[in-house]
Amino acid sequence: MNGGGKGFGGGLNNQGNNNNPQDPNNNKDVQWAADMTEADSQIEKQKGLILALVGRPNNTDDDKAKKKIGEFVQVVELQQKSGMGLLSLNSETDLGKELVTRLSIKSFPVIVFLDQYGNPISAMNMPDSGTPIATAYNGDKSLQPSIDKYFSDHLSKGDALFAKGKLREAYAEYGWLAPLKGPDAEKGNAGQAKVLAVWTKLLDQALKAQEKSIERDSILAGLRQDTKDSSAQDRLEAAIKAGNAAALKDAPAEAPKPNGKLTSESTASSKVLADLINARINIDDIPETVNLSALTASNDQIKQAAQLFKEGQVFYGKAIDDKSDGMTRGQMYKFASEKFLQGLELLNTGLGDKKPDAGTARVRDQVLVLLYNCYKFASLTAA
Repeated sequence: MNGGGKGFGGGLNNQGNNNNPQDPNNNKDVQWAADMTEADSQIEKQKGLILALVGRPNNTDDDKAKKKIGEFVQVVELQQKSGMGLLSLNSETDLGKELVTRLSIKSFPVIVFLDQYGNPISAMNMPDSGTPIATAYNGDKSLQPSIDKYFSDHLSKGDALFAKGKLREAYAEYGWLAPLKGPDAEKGNAGQAKVLAVWTKLLDQALKAQEKSIERDSILAGLRQDTKDSSAQDRLEAAIKAGNAAALKDAPAEAPKPNGKLTSESTASSKVLADLINARINIDDIPETVNLSALTASNDQIKQAAQLFKEGQVFYGKAIDDKSDGMTRGQMYKFASEKFLQGLELLNTGLGDKKPDAGTARVRDQVLVLLYNCYKFASLTAA
């Protein structure tokens, strides 16, 4: 096989095959791909991985490293017997820049093992022999079942959480896939878009509701709770400020660190798959019950509100019970929302112009979120 090329050159056109036997980079035993399409064709038959050598354009040292890799016996055997692809990747190409940013590459050349879609599995510095390359390649190949499980688990968890109306958690699960490439990553993007569509619908409902109404306050409180510390947090606030619900859904996808905290998207955007399969982030639980003790010593109207909240929580508990069927769940959410709404109206009446103490304010805010969850279920079932 002919291969080697004239090094990294100024672009991909100078990275491919070379039939000139006088070229010092030419090695008849290995075949270097010029781009991902060609590299994919190299690994298609045996489902191998791609060794991408990321180097600087027109750099003699990086060109020498490429020639050296092609001379390693282990590399020749991996390509000929195990179907490993070899990709000569200019650091100034789109994929090259993406890997440099993602992996914080500071020195060149760098070896990055890629799957068929271009997702990085692991990275290593240029070794002095082919043994470390063979060890890394075989180790990465052995991770394939775990990588497949990573994709399927996050996708199935996201779908299950979405079905239960746990949009915050579903959005995070889909976020583990969204920044990656391939069909499962596309499903992750579609999953997040699905969640954003529900949030957008709810925000539109809130923005159309009367200013300072319980309906508006509960939905905004719930949306802020749902999107807290997620990549949608700033998008929500921008949409509220603009008074345009569609801005939440249509904003460009980003993977920030809201409040300096990691999100599933920012983690998936900065790690190789070998690390991602064991990566975790903590998502604070949203309480599904409210401690009403702060309301028991207040006036009669507030006491009645507390009783309504208590009754509403009974219905709400049945609504979120996994054993409830769809019809029962819908009825329980409806009954719960009626109790919560009546209770909040009585609470507001009982408070009058008086500012609530910290305990009362906490109860009110928590009930507003439970009411939001009832609206959320109605939105999901109407979709």
